[in-house]
Amino acid sequence: MILHVIQQLKCKSDRCIDKTVNDINAYHLAIFPLGGIYTPASGFEGFAVVKDVAWHMFLPAFSIILWYIGEYVLLTRSSMMDVLGQDYIATARAKGIKESRVLKNHALRNALLPVVTLTGINIGFAVAGVIEAETVFSWPGAGRLVYDAVVKRDYPLLQGVFFHSHQHQPGKQDDGF
Repeated sequence: MILHVIQQLKCKSDRCIDKTVNDINAYHLAIFPLGGIYTPASGFEGFAVVKDVAWHMFLPAFSIILWYIGEYVLLTRSSMMDVLGQDYIATARAKGIKESRVLKNHALRNALLPVVTLTGINIGFAVAGVIEAETVFSWPGAGRLVYDAVVKRDYPLLQGVFFHSHQHQPGKQDDGF
């Protein structure tokens, strides 16, 4: 049902998917909360707080995952089809290795290389998706901070956020300058 609604809308952005997931939950399912990071004035303590935050986190995480899952499934399938035609797969089958082991240990390992590469490329796009998800689902975070700064034209805050994110990139070498 969800995929049918998304296909009908022909969404081109994360925000469209976020709003679609939000609308389906609000009007048809009414299972998950539509916004916020926790239930206000709930009085939860201990593990109940973690459970409440996870309950509020489901829809934002689901909308981000839904946006990227098709791309990864198609790329994995295409890579597997390419790898299954290679000579070393035929050699493994000729040795009498079980088909499940050939697929898992020989084909899938080599087919996942483009998927890992795409994951690295998509990290930047995922950050933009997080900004939209935080905005749609009313989550406080860096994405929401950037969105509010853009709307209010708070350029010093935007410069600070971009400078901070540039300074703290994982794996970035500090050359002393």
